[in-house]
Amino acid sequence: MNSKVSIIIPIYNTEKYLNRCIDSVLNQSYNNLEILLINDGSTDNSEKICKEYEKKYSRIKYIKKDNSGVSDTRNKGIKESSGKYIFFLDSDDYIDSGVIENLVNNYKNNILTGIIAKVIEEKNTYYIEKRNNKYSPQDFIKSILNSKINGYCWCYLYEKKLLKSIKFDNKIIYCEDVLFLCDYIYINNIKYIEYLNINEYYNYCFNPQSVTKANNNIINKLDSLYKSMNILNEKTNGKYKKYIENKKITLFEIELSKCSDKKVFKECLKKYKLRIYKDKSIQYKLFSLCYITNSSTILLGYYKLKKLIKKII
Repeated sequence: MNSKVSIIIPIYNTEKYLNRCIDSVLNQSYNNLEILLINDGSTDNSEKICKEYEKKYSRIKYIKKDNSGVSDTRNKGIKESSGKYIFFLDSDDYIDSGVIENLVNNYKNNILTGIIAKVIEEKNTYYIEKRNNKYSPQDFIKSILNSKINGYCWCYLYEKKLLKSIKFDNKIIYCEDVLFLCDYIYINNIKYIEYLNINEYYNYCFNPQSVTKANNNIINKLDSLYKSMNILNEKTNGKYKKYIENKKITLFEIELSKCSDKKVFKECLKKYKLRIYKDKSIQYKLFSLCYITNSSTILLGYYKLKKLIKKII
């Protein structure tokens, strides 16, 4: 008999996308599934949708909890799951019908197996992620920190027994997935990370209203960014320090680009310290040079000229 797979779907105010997400799991060619719909305190019609599915399908289990963030919600899913394997799926995304079957059939001990994501943006434009078929743990972490691949926890099939001592850090709201992946790889002595070469994808849909893309609480997000990167540096004994410092700068630039408030710029200049970007990217090197001048006027000028800078380089 095929082993059970628990699909963990954290939900927070995604009524617009929820049917598509759940239907994509129900339509999987692999049938031995447990579908955990975990409502993280939604205030829209998400609960109503979940309850309707739970009544109709015995494979679906609905869990309601107070709002505490996606990390705590995923931890709740791990705790409540009964499958041999675990797969994470965000509620505004969906998966192609052969994803779970391919992941289970290709699972190997001491190897983290994943699939490629199709990134779907507004107006239905999309692109397929470019990844090598295989990465050593070291190259995998470096590729995440170099922004060559995304460090999300979805796309991979995890064995539940290997998660006994691993949890998402519910005090982190930025890069918590990277810390989770790092723990899974190093605690379990994963030999390499392998991506299946198939035409079945995790469909990552760009949702401007999602928690991680919201433009508010920039200071809180930057606090969390610094904390997560410092934790990663400790976990890896400083092995990736250069890459971690550069990752701070690239993510820092992305977050500040969402803000036009001069007060926030000044607060960031006062609160956070950045180094000069060490690799070849002119954009991030220029950003770090503008930032360390400690002048909000120069930094705002950089953002006004950012599009022109990108065209030039």
